[in-house]
Amino acid sequence: RGRLVAFTVGSSCEDSRAVVFRRGEQPRTLADAPSRVVGWLDASTVLVASDGCEGASNLTAVDVIQDATVPLVDGVDIAAARTPLLGYVPPLPQHIEEEVGSGVG
Repeated sequence: RGRLVAFTVGSSCEDSRAVVFRRGEQPRTLADAPSRVVGWLDASTVLVASDGCEGASNLTAVDVIQDATVPLVDGVDIAAARTPLLGYVPPLPQHIEEEVGSGVG
């Protein structure tokens, strides 16, 4: 609805910070350590990755309305936060579909 915006600020991983902005208020950080916004879990909860400059990250759910932080998992690859779209796999373009099994590629 445009009331909340989450983003990452900083010029490098070491000084990056996950931030949330609400219209009419100053931006506020979502984690003390180097962090970045991964995405939204729902309308008020931001998924934040922290301490991942040299490898694995710690994932935290931050409810920006309730000011509640819930640690989810430590030491994971950021790709662990991605989920399939309800099992949806987009169809291959027609020209690729025709080449499957023909030995091309």
